Amino acid sequence: MLDFFIDISLKTGFILIPMLISGIFGWYFLLQLYFFLRKQRRPNKILKQKRFIKALEKNNFKPVFKKLGKSKNTIYGAFIELLIKNNQESERHLRLQSRLFIGKNLSPYFSRISSVKFIASLSPLLGLLGTVNGMINTFEIIAIHGRSNPILMADGISEALLTTQLGLTIAFPLLFLYVLMRNRLFSLQNSMENILTEVSHRQKINS
Repeated sequence: MLDFFIDISLKTGFILIPMLISGIFGWYFLLQLYFFLRKQRRPNKILKQKRFIKALEKNNFKPVFKKLGKSKNTIYGAFIELLIKNNQESERHLRLQSRLFIGKNLSPYFSRISSVKFIASLSPLLGLLGTVNGMINTFEIIAIHGRSNPILMADGISEALLTTQLGLTIAFPLLFLYVLMRNRLFSLQNSMENILTEVSHRQKINS
């Protein structure tokens, strides 16, 4: 295995290092997002919005807490508890506290998913840089030796193709998983925004 990496590094040149570093960071951020989202059950499976609004109207939250169960430890469950806690406050106060909660708990993960997108976009560009570098080396060999040394020419062409392949290999899975996890994050945020809108509307009517 070590011999394989040494061989690849010799063929791809300096560009291998930033490509590997970017790939490692990309997967690190993805794993953080995966384990975070894994703990979050889908909001519609935890508590239906109509059930919560009805509990607010009756000011009876025992069925809500019973339905939440272990989901109290999720972001959505904690958000529901926040809305219950601020149920008697003004609409402005409720919105402020809710926005602060959403920003504090979801913004770091949106930052990570943006970093994954950046790395997925950067990897093919690094591969392209390696391709250009490999072609430059090939033309330099041709300029010095002519076409009499096909082995050295093959090394330059190999560097050009390998870096392109590595860039695409890093980018494709990152981009695919980026789309999946971004959609999950937006789904969680939208569920919280929707229920906040319903509760705020109710607060406005009652005030």
